Amino acid sequence: MKVKKGFTLVELLIALALVSLIIVTGTNPLLIGIKAHAITIDEFNVQSNTRYVSAKINTIIRDASGVFVLHREDDENLTEEWNYIMLNEDSTKLLEYVWDDVSKTHIPRELVVGINDVTFDLEFIKNNPPDKDKLLEFNLNVKTGGIVREIKSELESKNALQVIDRSYMNKGNTLAYRYDARLDEASNAQAVIAMVLDTSGSMAYNMNGNSTTNSSNKRITKMKAEAVRLVESLAKNNNIYISIVPFSSTANNPKEMLKANSNLSTIRNQINGLSADGGTNTGDGIRRGFYKIKYFNEEDENKNKTNKNFMIVLVDGVTTFASVNMVNEQVSTPTYQGSEYILDGHVYKYDTYSSRTVKIDYGDTYNDGTYEYSKYRHRSRDLGETRISGALRTEPFIQNNTEYFYSRTSGSRYYYRSYEHEYRRYIYEYDGVKPGYYVTGDNNIDNNKANDNTYYSNGRYAGNGSNLDPWGTEYVNVIGEMVREYKEGTNEAIKVYVIGFSAVPKDHNSLGDIAMATRGDKVFYEAGDSDALEEIFRAIQMEITDALWHIGGPN
Repeated sequence: MKVKKGFTLVELLIALALVSLIIVTGTNPLLIGIKAHAITIDEFNVQSNTRYVSAKINTIIRDASGVFVLHREDDENLTEEWNYIMLNEDSTKLLEYVWDDVSKTHIPRELVVGINDVTFDLEFIKNNPPDKDKLLEFNLNVKTGGIVREIKSELESKNALQVIDRSYMNKGNTLAYRYDARLDEASNAQAVIAMVLDTSGSMAYNMNGNSTTNSSNKRITKMKAEAVRLVESLAKNNNIYISIVPFSSTANNPKEMLKANSNLSTIRNQINGLSADGGTNTGDGIRRGFYKIKYFNEEDENKNKTNKNFMIVLVDGVTTFASVNMVNEQVSTPTYQGSEYILDGHVYKYDTYSSRTVKIDYGDTYNDGTYEYSKYRHRSRDLGETRISGALRTEPFIQNNTEYFYSRTSGSRYYYRSYEHEYRRYIYEYDGVKPGYYVTGDNNIDNNKANDNTYYSNGRYAGNGSNLDPWGTEYVNVIGEMVREYKEGTNEAIKVYVIGFSAVPKDHNSLGDIAMATRGDKVFYEAGDSDALEEIFRAIQMEITDALWHIGGPN
């Protein structure tokens, strides 16, 4: 028989160890290879998706008929018929919201899928104003594994009328677009116009500033004719709203904001009913026009629409009045402060004083419950001697609400004199209007002149009434700042047109101030006759109607 030799235990253990070593050594490269392959796939996905997104955005910018840059925090209240590209809230997904005409909803699509641990940063930048060019820059940053890939591109939107930046000083993180033909009217587009028209007494003069009995030669007649012509032209559009705001010494009768095409007759009658009288409180007219625009934009049916706001300010002379709560404020101080007294940064000049005499000296000051007085003279009037029993008192003392001073001794009797004491308060006057006393709310003011130091809660008009008034100029500045800073929601800032309607050069001396206050520049128009005013109104009408498509943008 043939004997077969087997393995010993030691040999078996050695063999197993060798096999394990071989397996481990062979598996590590395999695992590394698998991991490397996965990384390669992710890298490929990042690069390919980045290229896809870049190409898609390029195509959108180049081919879209409407392009708007927005700043959005979420996907709420998207505008019908518009498409959007934006990031999700944690910037891990790049999304496209596509409008579906069948379901009448926005359908979200992920532009980048299948990538793990990736975040995005997207920004659209309009470097030049929309009337200069149609170029749009976009920056796309892709962050993964500590590596940032940056794509920058600037393209021209060839089919869009304009590329509009509506991010309003915020980061432009959203692109809204559509591909249909040029829009003549958008469902959420509205032009909102306040026509602030001078009806002061000088509007009854002719264009050369002379009195006339010929109605057709009066400034107000010519202005009304051209204003009606402007409204009729604007009313050809379906989405224009107009408020007529006449002003003279006050602007207490502003008209409601009305849809022009359906209320043309009413607006026409409002203009034709204007008459000339009073001074020129330009700031009051701008104030009431501002609130007509503001409140219209804030109405429920309007606040989610795109409102392009305009204000037309027509004046025939310089600003002569302001709307104030108080002029010539007076304050009193206990002691004399010199010829000028500074309070809260305002200079008050010494005016006069009043005195009060009392019997009891409470020290350096006396308060009668209304005013505080400073002691002017210790003993102003001798009330006579009185004998008071008791030990001699050499120091002044008060008894029965009267102050006594030792007078003399007669035998064993002690006599004292009582005195009244005079206190004086000094009055200082602020000659003018402090900034906090200009009327800035939306209310009628009292229709009479403020010329004293009385506070009027509703306000009155104040100023010289005939020449350029510093209070009136300052008031225009106060209200103008409100106009310049206005921007709310989807609404546009208020664009102001300033027009001087007179053939007398000095009548235009306020135009630069009004323009600077309401616009931030000194751009204004001068119209010396009806033809010039017609031309200016036509240019304004064209600018407003041309802008209607631009305001038909998305939320």
